[in-house]
Amino acid sequence: MKIRFVFVLLCFSSLVFAQSDAQIWSKVDKPTASRMAQSIGKYTSGCLRGGDMLPINGSGYQVMRLSRKRNYGHPDLVHFVEALGKTAQAQHLGTLLIGDLGQPRGGPTVSGHKSHQTGLDVDIWFLLSGEAEKRELSLRERETWSANSVVNSTTETVKPAEWSLNNEKILEAAAGMPEVDRIFVNAAIKKGTLPK
Repeated sequence: MKIRFVFVLLCFSSLVFAQSDAQIWSKVDKPTASRMAQSIGKYTSGCLRGGDMLPINGSGYQVMRLSRKRNYGHPDLVHFVEALGKTAQAQHLGTLLIGDLGQPRGGPTVSGHKSHQTGLDVDIWFLLSGEAEKRELSLRERETWSANSVVNSTTETVKPAEWSLNNEKILEAAAGMPEVDRIFVNAAIKKGTLPK
C-alpha cells in the first residue's frame, strides 16, 4: 500500500463536495470493524474500511486539531507516522506535529482538504516546536497553533528563521521509506532556495 503525505505550509483548498454528504461522513465516530483494512476509491473520492486511529501522542510526534477527528488512516499510514516520529526522536530532529490524516471511515470532510478520503494521506507540519518536545501540548494549543509557511511568497525562497537542517533530515527520512509514494512541498523547498 503506497502512502502519500503533505508537509503543510498553509490551509489548503475548500471542499468541493455537497455539504450534506460531508456532514454525514463527519458524524461517523468509529472505523468499520474489519479484519482487513482497505482503501476504497481515490484520494479525492473514496473511503476507508478497517482503519486505525493514530494515538494523539507518540514517540516523536503529537497530533494537532483533535476536534476534527481526522487522526484515522489505513494501518500502513499509522505505522508510517509512528516510524517517522521514532526516527525524528532518535535523531533529535524535533517533535513532529501531525495535521490531518482522515476521518474514521474516510470520505469527504466539511472543511479543509478535498483529499484525505482513503486513509493514505497525512499532513506533517514543518514547525518543529521546542515546546512540543518538552511536554504534551494542551488541547487549546493543538487547536490554535498555526502551521506557518516556511516560504517567503514574495521572494519565493525558504525563510531561514523557519527552516532548518532538521526539516531537511525529516524530509529525507520520509522520502527514503519504501511505502511513501509522493511528498508534496512548495517548489522553493525542492530547490532549497535560501535568500541571498
